[in-house]
Amino acid sequence: MNRRKTLAIGRKVAKLFKVLSGKERILIISHDNPDPDTLASAFALRDLVMRKLGADSIIAFSGIIGRAENRAMIKHLGIPLKRLEELDLSKFDATVLVDSQPHTGKLDLPEDIKLDVVIDHHPLHRESRRVEFHDIQSRIGATSTIITQYLMAEGTEIDSRIATALLYGIKSDTRDLGRETSKYDVEAYLYLYPRANLRLLSKIEYAEVPVEYFRVYEQAIDSALTFDGVVVSFIGKIDNPDMVAEMADMLIRLEGTRCALVGGHFEDGIYVSVRTKNSDLNAGKLVQRVIGKLGPSGGHGSMSAGRVKLGSQSDKEKESLEKTIIRRLKRAMKLKGVRARKLVE
Repeated sequence: MNRRKTLAIGRKVAKLFKVLSGKERILIISHDNPDPDTLASAFALRDLVMRKLGADSIIAFSGIIGRAENRAMIKHLGIPLKRLEELDLSKFDATVLVDSQPHTGKLDLPEDIKLDVVIDHHPLHRESRRVEFHDIQSRIGATSTIITQYLMAEGTEIDSRIATALLYGIKSDTRDLGRETSKYDVEAYLYLYPRANLRLLSKIEYAEVPVEYFRVYEQAIDSALTFDGVVVSFIGKIDNPDMVAEMADMLIRLEGTRCALVGGHFEDGIYVSVRTKNSDLNAGKLVQRVIGKLGPSGGHGSMSAGRVKLGSQSDKEKESLEKTIIRRLKRAMKLKGVRARKLVE
């Protein structure tokens, strides 16, 4: 970073510290079913706050950590986590939300919770403006980059585990700097790389996967339908909601594909993940048009997600809902009337 940028971020960090100064217990919340970017951001921010302010800080999450790489990240880097629903929120002096914003559908916050800090890289939501300290940088590819800028501005040495986590957070959310990447993401990446433990990073990126992964993989391919550069797959009941994102990442790689949508049934909802390739096809706006009032949804340029809450619907009703999602996707992409065909006959 140049000197002007470093000074500007330094002032921002000073404001953050002012908001959290004097707080003895700080709660740092990730979005539900945390991914590498939110895990890394929370881990690094916790370390920064504890070192600079001496505050006892706890990272909390809801949902499931299902993806093998995410579980390996927590194990190998020693990221301390608590389940949000098991904590007494009245015991905390301040609450921080990372890699998400209030009322976006990415997490279910208790209604009476007061947020003191919000740090995110997704499009700004008006509720975030009401938070005393909010740093929302939608042109940056990962929240891990924002936190890395804080550390760079502070000029303190970074623990290799923190550097490894942040590096993987950036790699994951920008697809190795190839997706929605700014110069600041590249800058942060180059800063972190020589400070990271590359042996641990390799263990995280190439984590072992369970047999269930291959069953879902087979189901995703077997049920995939294609039409005019779009691939859609509903993979049935899944053990964790991360699988829909993982299968969407796989199917968007299909040659000639500009959009992939994958849905799966988890607990009382249908989880949907959307990926796009073309810059003129915004995944965040697309998933909102597809899900609509059926449930929460959101995202940004090339990746997004949504959830449709289910009641006690029969299998036939769930199948009908899946067809509704496909129909809405076709309508949103102006492909009404285009016939779908099986990806693999």
